Amino acid sequence: MITKLAQLGTFDLAISTTVLGLAAIVFFALGRMLWPSKKGTPPLPPSPPSEPLLGHYRIVPDDAAFKRYAKWAKEYKTDVLYFHAFGTKWIVLNSLEAATELLEKRGASYADRPRFVMFEEMGWSPTLTWLRWGPKYQLHRRVLQPPFTKSKVGNYMAMQRREAHSCCKGMVDDPENWLRAVRRFSAAIVLKIAYGLEVEGPQSPWIQMAEDTAAAVGKSGAPASSIMDRLPATARYLPDWLPFMERLRYARTWRPAIEKLTRIPFEASLETMRSGANNNSFVHTQMQIRNDNAINQQPNEFDVEDIKGAAATIVIAGNDTTTATLMLFVLYLMQNPDAQRKAQEEVDRVVGHDRLPDWDDMPKLRYTNLILQETYRMNPLSPLGIPHASVAGDVYNGMFIPKGTIVYPNVWAMNHDESVY
Repeated sequence: MITKLAQLGTFDLAISTTVLGLAAIVFFALGRMLWPSKKGTPPLPPSPPSEPLLGHYRIVPDDAAFKRYAKWAKEYKTDVLYFHAFGTKWIVLNSLEAATELLEKRGASYADRPRFVMFEEMGWSPTLTWLRWGPKYQLHRRVLQPPFTKSKVGNYMAMQRREAHSCCKGMVDDPENWLRAVRRFSAAIVLKIAYGLEVEGPQSPWIQMAEDTAAAVGKSGAPASSIMDRLPATARYLPDWLPFMERLRYARTWRPAIEKLTRIPFEASLETMRSGANNNSFVHTQMQIRNDNAINQQPNEFDVEDIKGAAATIVIAGNDTTTATLMLFVLYLMQNPDAQRKAQEEVDRVVGHDRLPDWDDMPKLRYTNLILQETYRMNPLSPLGIPHASVAGDVYNGMFIPKGTIVYPNVWAMNHDESVY
């Protein structure tokens, strides 16, 4: 009896805590909505009608929001749309002109990023893509840029050629499972660059690890768009069994996959380093710099967690994007046999029948390159890009953009601008 009473007491406490948390959230959201705005400021950008307390939280769809944003932009005859939910403000840029003006010409005013609470819950180490503007962001950018400058990417060309040949052979040997060869190709390149690891075959466990990470990120929705991102307190104070906390459940389900990618390849790379091998990978280079600094009693700004996160950035930036692009490229050719025929004729004319295309052939394969560019245009791999955040209030075309507003460039809308394409 005493045990049952104790259990009931624990349950009541959990319910009370949840109710209290919900009440606090509602109060906070109401206060943010009703807080008086400064007089004399220009109007906010147009937006569809919102709901009391919830704002646009239920108005914006979870799936293919970029298409809905593009439709609203036409409906309201504006290239900038404004939204709010639980005190969080965001705008969507639906034209190249708006994106160029705000994110390029006024880039310093939009250099920040929102806090990616959902990705924090998923277990990401410090990663350039998700870092906010500040010393840590600048450090990661400074460290990640050198290996991918025009003068350095040529160092990867021989390895890319070798993996491309292996991919083609895999598709010829097993045409029914051609996508398996593509996945191996994508994973092999980024894992070699980041960690110096070799992907021996299509059944390599490294491929599954990279695929799990790609699935976790790809199905998590637009960055900074979950209820946790809109109202971070929900991740800390509300349980994940609540119906509207499915994103928190998702994050915690996939956390082991993210942690595996961040930890296991890194440890494998360190093991090869301890054996005396130096594969010139990103991890080996950064760990050597760190070790040399320690020997010379120099400070290390880039700690081990930073190196883990930066290496994982290389994988997530190049793995799924390459796989998806090649998959779409093949599918579009299958849907458009005339384009496929013209591309094959061009390859036969430029390359011949005795070898595979090489880097020197690329400038001559103009039609094939145009097909690739059209693949990029039709299906941008990040339709809403990586969001920025305004560091100060700004005015664009008579519309006020408050400080701290999240900014999404609707790449899909720009690539489907009917006045251009």
